Amino acid sequence: MALGRIPGAPGSGGSEIVTVMSSGAWSGRPGPAAPPPDAPPRVVVVGAGIAGLAAPVRGLRRRPDGSELLVGSTRDAQLLRAHAVVPAVPAHPASRLLAEAVPSAATELAGIDYASMAIVAAAWPREAVRRLPAGSGFLIPAVDGGLVKAVTLSTSKWGFLAGEVPGTVLARMSIGRMGEEADLQREDDELGAAAVAELAPVLGLSGLPVATRETRWGRGLPQYAVGHLDRVERIRSALAAMPGLAVCGAAYDGIGVPACIASARRAAETVPTHVGATPEAG
Repeated sequence: MALGRIPGAPGSGGSEIVTVMSSGAWSGRPGPAAPPPDAPPRVVVVGAGIAGLAAPVRGLRRRPDGSELLVGSTRDAQLLRAHAVVPAVPAHPASRLLAEAVPSAATELAGIDYASMAIVAAAWPREAVRRLPAGSGFLIPAVDGGLVKAVTLSTSKWGFLAGEVPGTVLARMSIGRMGEEADLQREDDELGAAAVAELAPVLGLSGLPVATRETRWGRGLPQYAVGHLDRVERIRSALAAMPGLAVCGAAYDGIGVPACIASARRAAETVPTHVGATPEAG
């Protein structure tokens, strides 16, 4: 995850952002003039893993001039110092990362539950869909007792898809409610067939899909319990007392892409005043 240049950050050259992936290597993003090899980063964003990279972030502790991250394997760990750190990870990894530095925020983060889910995407010839509802999709209440909780009619929601696959109806079925993880233990073929069978009477399907794809997201959906906004305020208040620390992601203000972007911008706005000087060597 890259936040780009931090608004208001002092200086015009050097490395403005350094990303540290929770299961990925850290790498600088040089500005117009690359910093010396041993120059410490101003801002570190701890994010989700990227394929092919392997350097986990194992811990964080505070220093008078910022924070220090323990990065790498247990056999070859190194310390990375920075003025500001932004954990852009789910609540539980963020809790573990902040446990020593900000225990009150870590406790609040640990209290955010997550649900696992799966997406079944399927495609049918248009003639096989006898009833195509108006709109871009629909929700299915839990009281109905079904497996599928929401359906997105992809070719209705995004017009460009209809142009790319003319004569085809694409749909995405969302599966997985809190406490219903057993439903996700099925093999892909079985899960896909069950989802399609539930959708068949709704769309009046006259045949099987010509293609399906199952994608799983273990503990991918944060659950906003009663009092969530107060919890988030307590987390941010605790971090505000530690200049140079901020959090962002789906655990706070919304799980959609726009909400996550807004969360990242809010985090970025909290760190510029702390990135002016170079962290002490040591």
